[in-house]
Amino acid sequence: MNKRQKKKRNILIDHNESLEAFVKSILIEKEEFDVDIYGYIVRFTEEEPVWSIFLCSKIKQKTYYYGYYPLKITNMIDFTDTLTLFAKNKIELIVNTDSYFYEPTKSMQENQSNLLLEEIKVDTDNTLIKDKKMKKYRLGYDYLFLPSKSFSYKEELIGAMSINVLFKVIDDDGNEKLFESEELKDQVTNLITGKQCYLYELFRCSVDKEKIVRFDPNIPLIKDFKYSLQFEINSYTKDLDKGTLEPVFISEAEFMEIMRNNFDLFDNVDNNSAQTTSYFIQEINP
Repeated sequence: MNKRQKKKRNILIDHNESLEAFVKSILIEKEEFDVDIYGYIVRFTEEEPVWSIFLCSKIKQKTYYYGYYPLKITNMIDFTDTLTLFAKNKIELIVNTDSYFYEPTKSMQENQSNLLLEEIKVDTDNTLIKDKKMKKYRLGYDYLFLPSKSFSYKEELIGAMSINVLFKVIDDDGNEKLFESEELKDQVTNLITGKQCYLYELFRCSVDKEKIVRFDPNIPLIKDFKYSLQFEINSYTKDLDKGTLEPVFISEAEFMEIMRNNFDLFDNVDNNSAQTTSYFIQEINP
């Protein structure tokens, strides 16, 4: 493998980096290795209609695919600003007007000879390393309920109560959509507007006199979420106040008893929309 091909794969596209940083990485590649890099700006897929840039280059009449970068485009001004940024840096962008989606992408992704970034990485010594097997998992989050002050319960000082909620993402055909990554980690989900959010942001959790815990959809976000969302309370904790909060797992019955008997302490503005402070993962083995 020649030096250019190895170095070319150093454009590791980070979907969370700024568009300016993304453009800078392209310019470095173009300057150092005199390779013509261009992009198609199109919707990603039918299932995920987010405006994205698919980066490509041609070397000896062969098309190489670097990966895609999702754009945060919500209106024509955003669209124009994106085109202007690339034009100023003399990077060609092809806007797909014939087809809604970028048709060559599928064949590129299936063609192993193109050495996709998603399948091969380059170590610091330019040695090719095969990616680890992708892990599939569900995500869950805690919702933290804070009392107006710590209180005693059966000789314990309680500083907070929590529930851990596990989410399941369901598509229109009733199939579950699992998160995937090499390492188990928190991830955002894409909305149809091109914006992103965490699953816990799609629902607000608050205290309720009758139900104790109530979930309400976050309408501005949920209406732009392209899937259905199911959730269940996975576990309950009481957080003991020992200078710092130390969570202890308890039963649903004990959680409800503590909350109900001390509801006045939890009926405060902090719990109108409970805080989320951590996430957990349920890995799904094949």
